Amino acid sequence: MAPQINDSILAFYLTKRTLSYRAIMATKFNTRNQYYQTHVMKYEPIITTYGLSANMKRRPVHVSGLHVRDMNLFLILYSVIAVVVAKHTSDHKCDGFLVHGKCHKAEVLTNGLNRPYQLSYSNSTDRLYFSYNVGFQNTSTFEIGYIDIGKHQKIPTPVNVTNGFATAIDHKNDIIYFGGSEGIFMDNLTDSKDIHPVHLKFDVWDLFYRHHLYFIRYPTMRLYKISKGPRLQKHIHEKIYQFVIDKDEDIFITNKTGLFMIKNGTNERILFKGAQIFRAIEINHEGNAYFCGQNEIYVANKHHHILEKIADKKDIFGLTFDSENNIIFSDPDQIVRLTPEDK
Repeated sequence: MAPQINDSILAFYLTKRTLSYRAIMATKFNTRNQYYQTHVMKYEPIITTYGLSANMKRRPVHVSGLHVRDMNLFLILYSVIAVVVAKHTSDHKCDGFLVHGKCHKAEVLTNGLNRPYQLSYSNSTDRLYFSYNVGFQNTSTFEIGYIDIGKHQKIPTPVNVTNGFATAIDHKNDIIYFGGSEGIFMDNLTDSKDIHPVHLKFDVWDLFYRHHLYFIRYPTMRLYKISKGPRLQKHIHEKIYQFVIDKDEDIFITNKTGLFMIKNGTNERILFKGAQIFRAIEINHEGNAYFCGQNEIYVANKHHHILEKIADKKDIFGLTFDSENNIIFSDPDQIVRLTPEDK
């Protein structure tokens, strides 16, 4: 890629009395010859078209009396290389998804679903769990299913949980948790036998695991922690939609007014500027929180209390990460994995 020409280089041109354009640009490389072989010869056909020579003779430039011809040559070269760089950029347009400014390929893992949601990926089994609507027309009846990605399974295998809606995984112990209208259930990922109950009689809205299992009860929308039975988390006194804890033990919650952070060891709610509606919050394998708005994916800038957009995706529903920290997301009818193009 051609070097960028900025104002500092132009100032350098004006203040150094004996440097030509080529010599100026050579300062960005180890030797002038390296620059010439790498870049000047590359653009020689274009430069020749404009009536210039790639082997320009060095001319003295005086600050007190700048030669007009030297300046014209410099400005022409500036314009030519800017056009070439712009064309080079457009020739490498991303046909997939831009994530953190890098192009990613999209791999459809399964499709033909109705609102797949609440994604959880098992590192040990390469299995993806999620809830999805199996109701007809305008009705909503959710169940939980899974696909074995390594086996290229496209049609989900259902999990026997009534009105299954929520999922969470304890990766250390290889345990998957399911939440539905009749309570919370669990299964061993590597030695699956029969799903057995963890706690019954609570209708579960959301699940999250970090050191302990947390859940949001429906319809009260209050947070509980499973520790010798369910315990209401009184320090989270408001009704919430999502709850996660990141690597710094900072808490993120969402409610009807937006996203809040509660720093470790405090009770203060810090409102994050930006989106107010979220469909999912997930923690990647490095412990960083990712947030799904309706049409974007964000990460948190915890110093400035703002969300930074890393990707655009219309009608995103759910989010998780595979064993290599690649994003897996869902939209209204499919689940897609994003992998960097340079892999």
